[in-house]
Amino acid sequence: MAGPEYAEVEKPFIDQLVDQGWEFLAGSVDNPGTTHRDSFSQVVMTPWFLHTLRS
Repeated sequence: MAGPEYAEVEKPFIDQLVDQGWEFLAGSVDNPGTTHRDSFSQVVMTPWFLHTLRS
């Protein structure tokens, strides 16, 4: 995950969003469950989405 695009574009943007109050959830290239998904083809993190709607 480290490389010029990550270091110069993605990481600064993630930091900016975190500074604005967003929560960053680091993912895994091997385990979709890390980001509350059943598979990598699942776009929406359904359990997290439903939890947020109920809050």
